[in-house]
Amino acid sequence: MAGMPASQAIFFIASVIIASVVVVALYGTTGSLSGAVVVRNSHLTDQLKSEIVIINDPAASSHPGVYVLNTGKTSLDNSTDTIALLVNGVYQTILTSDIENDDGDLQWEPSEVVNLTISGVNPAGKSIKVVVANGVSDTEQL
Repeated sequence: MAGMPASQAIFFIASVIIASVVVVALYGTTGSLSGAVVVRNSHLTDQLKSEIVIINDPAASSHPGVYVLNTGKTSLDNSTDTIALLVNGVYQTILTSDIENDDGDLQWEPSEVVNLTISGVNPAGKSIKVVVANGVSDTEQL
């Protein structure tokens, strides 16, 4: 009978060690998962607050370029590295992205228009798609 309390103590200590290992493993997994959820939530919030609209027909316009209006609630990046312009699904290099009605701060804010100029492509009869850095896009069938 003297060996019974010793074996129970060994089983108790082993179960405490196993439980602590499981808690540490789950804590790390839960921490990384919650961090990923926070990042994803931030990205989705940014997408929901952003919206763009192509407001001209480059083929029918006397002004060169594609005019894109920021109709969302957040400022967007208008650098040529963060905007993608596709003509019939083919990526086009943007030469310039000038804010037409800028208030002087060089930020593409809501209700401001960006003129995207490309070269060597006649957009007549083609599909134009503009995608900004956060994944928000607009397509215009010409």
